[in-house]
Amino acid sequence: MDSVIGCTTGPVAPFSSRVAKKAGSVSPPDLESLRSPRDFRRVLNEGKRYRSGGLVVVASSEHPGPARYGLVVSKSSGNAVTRNRIKRRLRHCIRSLQLNPGHDYVIIASQQVADVPHTRLQGWLERAMRELADV
Repeated sequence: MDSVIGCTTGPVAPFSSRVAKKAGSVSPPDLESLRSPRDFRRVLNEGKRYRSGGLVVVASSEHPGPARYGLVVSKSSGNAVTRNRIKRRLRHCIRSLQLNPGHDYVIIASQQVADVPHTRLQGWLERAMRELADV
């Protein structure tokens, strides 16, 4: 018994990892994350800092385009589960903020962020963003 299964290939759309990532992402379309160590260093070296509660927010306005943010959570904040929880909580709060286009933000979190109530964390971020609005 000869059986032949015919496979045909259809037109293939060009693959873009960025499009694929954004399609399944929960982050707002007008925000991007800082990815390169060079961008982190530039913001940390040249940006304006503001401490609010358990957060330090550093802002810089050196690039055109949408607002970008990066998160820094050190190992002293806890184990991997705790650090990831801190990052998830911060991403959730950032979604509700209006960040200025053309600005880069680095948010440095301490251990306090893991256990503080959501409303207080949101208040810390909002206060820092108000102070850094004129950067």
